[in-house]
Amino acid sequence: MSNRPKKYEEMTLTQLEKQDWGSPEGNVPPSIGRCYDLRKVPLNSLGVEDMRLLIGQGIGLEYLVPLAIKVLDQDPLAHGEHYFGDLLVNVLRVDKEYFSHHPEIKGRIRDIVTNAIHLMDRLDVEDYDCTSEALSGARKFFE
Repeated sequence: MSNRPKKYEEMTLTQLEKQDWGSPEGNVPPSIGRCYDLRKVPLNSLGVEDMRLLIGQGIGLEYLVPLAIKVLDQDPLAHGEHYFGDLLVNVLRVDKEYFSHHPEIKGRIRDIVTNAIHLMDRLDVEDYDCTSEALSGARKFFE
């Protein structure tokens, strides 16, 4: 994480990773086309749904997971387009090897998971079902 430029949040993933993906070729699902577009958006302009989508696709994790942590610190059940907690669920699904290289993030996620669990009683049945399975599995890994 220390290799980030000072104002990295004002930059795009294309700039930060020094890789221009161009435009998707062929008939790709809309979500993949959206990921290509989002790589050209400054990080500080990305919304919760944008981060959820990119993180879920494993794109830009070095830059996006720390930003997602900032959002989740404020609202552990922050949500994009699917359900309350969907951002956290996608962060929890990130390849576990990422967390072995970022133990400080792993510790912060442990705290966020604990806070999210305390808020679960505020969710409706559908959101509860979607989020609770991921949280219960995460508790074992992040403890």
